[in-house]
Amino acid sequence: CVICLEDVQDADIYTLAECSHKFCSSCVKQHVEATVTTGRTFPVACPQVECTKKFTEGECKKLLSEAALKVFMKKIEEERIPDAERVYCPYPKCSDLMDRRTFLDPNPRKLCGACHRYFCLDCRVPWHTFSTCAGYQRLPLDLKDAADAKLYRLAENQNWRQCKKCRWMIELSEGCYHMTCRCGYEFCYTCGMEYR
Repeated sequence: CVICLEDVQDADIYTLAECSHKFCSSCVKQHVEATVTTGRTFPVACPQVECTKKFTEGECKKLLSEAALKVFMKKIEEERIPDAERVYCPYPKCSDLMDRRTFLDPNPRKLCGACHRYFCLDCRVPWHTFSTCAGYQRLPLDLKDAADAKLYRLAENQNWRQCKKCRWMIELSEGCYHMTCRCGYEFCYTCGMEYR
């Protein structure tokens, strides 16, 4: 096995379907489980140096423990939703993944299916009962959620910009000011307006 450098019986060898690279079964299981549970890369890549092939979904399911399989299935679900359509429940003890396309009602007040609490789909925060979305966005940082206030202060200090479409924070490390967010929205890093 090229991972553990041990001599292995043929019965203990695992061959990947996509590329036919061979490893011992225990190393393959550890590799897949570590990749899935740490969230570094997904889908799981072949551990062979310079190989670009991936484990199939079926291979991963066979190799994972029950706990890791739950994490894997959640990642599969997440990958099937485009970045711009992913919505996470803003409550820290929930963070349930939802698909924005499933919300047909234009009202931004939505109910999380997992924790059954209301949140604002547009502001991506717990529901702001006494304010409209525009009013909430105009609030001083110290009157918003404490965690949001810290994030916005950090963003301000670091000169980060927020995508107006999906609200993802973006940092310009080098290059021009024409930004393309992961959701596809294009804007100017200097002024934040849509790029034309």
